[in-house]
Amino acid sequence: MSAIFACLAVVMLAGFLRSRMRSAEQAVHRLRLFLARSTARKGIAEVSPGAMYPLTPDMIKEAAALAGYEYVDVFNRNGVEYLRFRSAERHLSGGADV
Repeated sequence: MSAIFACLAVVMLAGFLRSRMRSAEQAVHRLRLFLARSTARKGIAEVSPGAMYPLTPDMIKEAAALAGYEYVDVFNRNGVEYLRFRSAERHLSGGADV
């Protein structure tokens, strides 16, 4: 009987871990889409770490760098911290569309 509960616990834990990993993948995908849209429109993207849960600010910076965006700075607006990014390709080409 305890073996059945142990197996059930392992299956539930595996499902929980799989869903957590999937939510992180979805957050990275949302981040990339947001960065692409914002930098195309304004040239700079302002990302609130709270909007990209479960990613931490360091994870956001790393995912943005891997996607080709350059970290600019952090600023506060109404008590909320925002991370700012710009497209590395656009910045290197002098602002012209690539």
